[in-house]
Amino acid sequence: MCPQCSIIFPVSVIYHVYCSAKCKRRADYLRQKAKGNRGGLQKEVILACTVCDKSFTIALRPGANPIYCSQTCRAERKREYRRKHNEMLKAKLRARYHSWKDAGLCIRCGGDRDGWQLTCSTCRPKHREQGRAAQIKRDYKLTINDVKAMEIAQDGRCAICKGPPTGQYGKLVIDHDHNSGTVRSLLCSNCNTGIGLLGDNIERLQAAAHYIQSHSSERA
Repeated sequence: MCPQCSIIFPVSVIYHVYCSAKCKRRADYLRQKAKGNRGGLQKEVILACTVCDKSFTIALRPGANPIYCSQTCRAERKREYRRKHNEMLKAKLRARYHSWKDAGLCIRCGGDRDGWQLTCSTCRPKHREQGRAAQIKRDYKLTINDVKAMEIAQDGRCAICKGPPTGQYGKLVIDHDHNSGTVRSLLCSNCNTGIGLLGDNIERLQAAAHYIQSHSSERA
């Protein structure tokens, strides 16, 4: 059992003491805080960044040990670490996933989950949004910010019927050319399904419009 968050995990697979690096950092922070090493006077020192070798001056607190000159270098070191230890990190995540899943816990936070779903009610919305962001990035090479910008440009309405979003989740869907893969615009679920079932064929769409018009005039 992790002494920080009380989560049960397989000790031989993930960590010897803590269930994750996050819990270990939190425990180290609390130990340093209890010793009183995180306060006190600050002194300026000159250090060398371990990523770009650039010298930088920083007001250093007692007990602190910065090794990066900026958040950019910190992020680059994290990316480098993930690339180098990709398989090991994946193995740890798989082990944690299966251990929490088998124990009936949320697969994201290790807390109690409600119902048959694998995530708890707190993690579920975030889990869904991250899955949507990954799917949009994979299929359309867009980010969530790109989609939000398109929604703002369309005033949150469908590009065809100018109506509000429809469907289960109440969101506009991304319409794209199935031949070239080019993203066209955002549509409601009804319009997107309609042109998709007609094969994005202009002649069939025009024939359908003519068909509806002709029968409308007959009823009139």
